[in-house]
Amino acid sequence: MHQITPGEIEDWLQGYSEGWARHSMNKRIRPLFHYAARQHWLIDQPFDRLKAPQTPGGSREIYTPDELHDMLEAAFESVLEKDLSVARYIAFASYGFFRVQELIRRHGSEPVLCWRDVWLERGLIRVPEEVAKSTRRKTSGERFVPIHPALERWVHLCGGPGKPNERVIPVSVRNFRSRFLGVLADAGVDFVPNGLRHSAISYRLAGDPNATIGKVAEYAGNSEASSRRHYLKALEPKDGEAWFGVIDRLLEEINKPVD
Repeated sequence: MHQITPGEIEDWLQGYSEGWARHSMNKRIRPLFHYAARQHWLIDQPFDRLKAPQTPGGSREIYTPDELHDMLEAAFESVLEKDLSVARYIAFASYGFFRVQELIRRHGSEPVLCWRDVWLERGLIRVPEEVAKSTRRKTSGERFVPIHPALERWVHLCGGPGKPNERVIPVSVRNFRSRFLGVLADAGVDFVPNGLRHSAISYRLAGDPNATIGKVAEYAGNSEASSRRHYLKALEPKDGEAWFGVIDRLLEEINKPVD
């Protein structure tokens, strides 16, 4: 270990994608080298001469309402084939501000959103503390998200709510990833990491005159400072209305009688 140089660590970090992945890996291994230095396993501490990788800037990439429409339209083809996972994910992420990890299990014991916490009759989704991912907020991780009426209609279109203890997205992340990328390919839409969640926050702030930064941050499980820094975009109210009108627009097209 004492033979590892700063240059070798830098080269190794270059193997990770730019932005948060590289920054995250740097953050994870740095304490190991600090511990090794305290134990005198190192003659030289390489991280003393390394700068942390830069993270992406303040803006987050988002989808357009037309791209959301095309994704949901492609996902609906899967619904007809009894595969509900992608259609549900797109709707819950784009209208409910959910992180991927809150909906899709990475390993067998990881808690994710289940139907018992989707309270359609009350118009709320409860995100339990064990499901909500850790943030810098000092308040409890539990949060409550209002159910958009269009999201409720989409839930019923996609087979309705399941049994209370069933997961909303009943597949593993490995299984889900290929299905989701397939839908994106069919829709002709590029993949944007957590793009649906980022879009939901941005368009809600743009389209709802009553949506304060603090309230939307509460729905999304973000800090208010993070929402202010990352999600205030040059969007107009009509853009927000278009985003949250996509499901109703698609439902009208689906139900439109054929001449």
